[in-house]
Parts: sequence; C-alpha cells; structure tokens
Amino acid sequence: MKKIRFCPKCGSKDVDTIYSVLSYMVGFERMVCNKCGYQGMFFPECYEEEYRKIKAKFK
Repeated sequence: MKKIRFCPKCGSKDVDTIYSVLSYMVGFERMVCNKCGYQGMFFPECYEEEYRKIKAKFK
C-alpha cells in the first residue's frame, strides 16, 4: 500500500515539497498545497483507503 500526504486545510492530495537551503540545513520539509496555497511543515500522511474516509469529512 502506498502512503499519501494531504493538505490539513482543504484535504487535497495535490501537495509539493518546497526545497530550500534552510530546510535542508535544519532538516525540516516545508510543503505547499497547490489547491488552496496552504504552506507548513505538518501535512498528514496515511494510506489511500484511510484517505477516502478522511476526505469525506472535508466535504
């Protein structure tokens, strides 16, 4: 099973990692949601079937 990350604000799976020198040096990944623009270090990760249940709560 494949794990996916999703946006904690809107529930979208369309997220990318923001790579920067600072995040590399500190060891934290910053991520951005391409749907709503939310940025942060905490984007939940779960399996696809769990995501379907969680996504239903965002609607």
